[in-house]
Amino acid sequence: MVKVKLNYNSDGYIDGWTDEAYASPSATIVDVDTSMIVLGATKLVDGTLKIDEAKQAELYAPKPTAEQQLIASLSLRLAQLEAKS
Repeated sequence: MVKVKLNYNSDGYIDGWTDEAYASPSATIVDVDTSMIVLGATKLVDGTLKIDEAKQAELYAPKPTAEQQLIASLSLRLAQLEAKS
């Protein structure tokens, strides 16, 4: 466990932290195991880290390459043209 100041994004998920030594004097410091934080998918709820598994899956899902996106777009256009004829 490490004492840190947690930083949150606009949705309330933890997006980083600051070591207690570097936090401002007025900051709220918590004692957490930072290795248990999935950035962008973890919230501190009643002193416990809670990972939103759906959000984690969304954040870390494989992203299609530009080539895959182009193929999908062309396939959709072809299907639309075939449907018209």
